Amino acid sequence: MDAHIAFHAAAPTIKVHTTIGAGDAFLGALIAELVKQQPMQDALVTAVAAGSVVVSAPSKKIALQQVKRSGLDVTVETIY
Repeated sequence: MDAHIAFHAAAPTIKVHTTIGAGDAFLGALIAELVKQQPMQDALVTAVAAGSVVVSAPSKKIALQQVKRSGLDVTVETIY
């Protein structure tokens, strides 16, 4: 990672059931991907998708594999 690079991740449009757990899911997925030494942009895609899956699902029992198979359209761009 480079301290001089910033990213913007655009979340998909989804129907929200509840926002409970969105931040936890985002952070958990981000950390899991970074521990696996995934590039920051890829880790952000997974993290945003995880938060999106959690808020759109009636059940909060979501596995990381479900997030990766969700097919949610998350875009990440370098902003500087």
